[in-house]
Order: sequence, then structure tokens, then C-alpha cells
Amino acid sequence: MDEYKEKYEKEAALRKKNAVIINHMAKWMMLLEDGISICDFFFEKDCKRIAVYGASAIGRVLIKEIERTNDLSVVCIVDKNAERIRKNYYYPVLGVDEYINVENVDMVVVTPIAYYDQIQKDLLRQRPDIPVVNIARIIEVAELEAWDGKTV
Repeated sequence: MDEYKEKYEKEAALRKKNAVIINHMAKWMMLLEDGISICDFFFEKDCKRIAVYGASAIGRVLIKEIERTNDLSVVCIVDKNAERIRKNYYYPVLGVDEYINVENVDMVVVTPIAYYDQIQKDLLRQRPDIPVVNIARIIEVAELEAWDGKTV
């Protein structure tokens, strides 16, 4: 009986995690449809050299959005599976243990939304001088700014 309960709880947690991801991706796509780029967040913070943590779908979309701007650049990708994915990118791909040596980064954007708290702790432990921001927060800020002053 416990086996089924454990399986159910794992599946429920996965559904919840996926719902959060889908919700944020939908918000992001609506912003893009309205011509609003989350890259404005980086400009407001004067962060032009970005490290992207996570090479999943959200990370790839973020990289594409940054590439569309002339004034921002992806310095590197940080991923726990760096060795496996390194050949898929023309950006340097660093493992978490290699992150301590990163140079010329203004901000790290964490794209695995569900694991942000632990990733943030791990990255700040190695490099407390580099701000670490959750992509979910950036999307939420962009959404709030887009709605600021608008009426429905």
C-alpha cells in the first residue's frame, strides 16, 4: 500500500512542478506576443553578461531571447549535466564545480524553477559576488510592468 502512496505522491509532485513551468512559459510567450522582452530586466539592472543555469527548454528559450538583443550576451551555460550537454552548445558549458572560475558575468539566471532555492545557495556559496536570479521572478516582474497602467 505504501508503494502506491509513494508513487502517487511522486506523480502529484511532478504534475505540480510541470504546471508551474507551463504557467511561466505561457506568461513568457504572452509577453513576447505583446512585443515585451524579459531582457528589459537585465538592462534595468545593468547586467549585460549573463550566465544561464540550466540547458532545458526554458534555458534554451532564454538564450534565444538574449541572442536577439545586440547589447546582451550569454557568457556561459552552467548545468549539473555539463559533461553530457557540452557538445550541443557553442557557448562554454560549465559544471557546477567549474562555476567558481567563471569570469565576466554580471548575473546568473536559474531556469530550473522548481530547484531555484537549492541552486541559488550552491552558486552563491561559490561566488557570492554574482547575483543569482530566478527566471520565474524575471517573468513575473515583466508581467507586472506590462500590466502597470493598463485596464482590462
